Amino acid sequence: MAEICSVFISQLGELHLFIIFIKKFQKGDAAHIEAMNEMQKMMKEPTDFAKWFESKKVTLVYDSFV
Repeated sequence: MAEICSVFISQLGELHLFIIFIKKFQKGDAAHIEAMNEMQKMMKEPTDFAKWFESKKVTLVYDSFV
C-alpha cells in the first residue's frame, strides 16, 4: 500500500509541475521557457545533468550537531 501511495504522490507532483509549466508557457514567460530548453539539453547528455544535479545538492554539516 505504501508503494502505491508513493507512486501516486510522485505522479501528482509531476502533474503539478506540468500545470505550472503550461501556465508559464501560456503567459509567454521567456525566462522559464529558456530554463526548460536548457534543462532539455542537459537531459540529453547524462554527464551534463549529473554535474548540474551535483551543483544543486545541499551539503549538511553535522559537526554543529555533535
